[in-house]
Amino acid sequence: MSAQIILVLDNLRSCHNVGSLIRTANGFNCLQFIFLGTTPYPEIKNDYRLPHQINRQAKQIHKTALGSELMIEGQYFQSANSFLKHKKSLPLLCLEKTDKSQSLVSYATEKSSFYLVVGSEVNGISSILLDKADHHLDIPMLSVKKSFNVTIATAIALYHLRYQNLFKLNG
Repeated sequence: MSAQIILVLDNLRSCHNVGSLIRTANGFNCLQFIFLGTTPYPEIKNDYRLPHQINRQAKQIHKTALGSELMIEGQYFQSANSFLKHKKSLPLLCLEKTDKSQSLVSYATEKSSFYLVVGSEVNGISSILLDKADHHLDIPMLSVKKSFNVTIATAIALYHLRYQNLFKLNG
């Protein structure tokens, strides 16, 4: 059985990044999303926003998601704390370079389902989520720059977590 990866988007700013993340994650069969804080999101069940807000964000997200936003299940939480109160008892993996992080390349999990948290390119993942995380993961960088765009980093992580771990679990 393949892993159920629930992607958590923590305070992202760009509708285009969100749309690209949805489309990319869809390619790795990630169909569940958690949208936190300021993260824009497509229309979801029980959407509390005003219709003009939904339409504006949905239109912008659609430019890069290209319809894959219609195939996801999403939940919105105003804060990391409210998400943590409602989260399932699945491991929480944060894609963030920290003092506690380990290289994504060496990481393997025996869990078939988990949350993968990605954060704002400016502020990273909120400290509340980092404190509650089961693992901090980072992508080794071979140049002066120390980070990828959130969409690219997420694609790299999803590829590794979906295929490397699948091979290890089934190998």
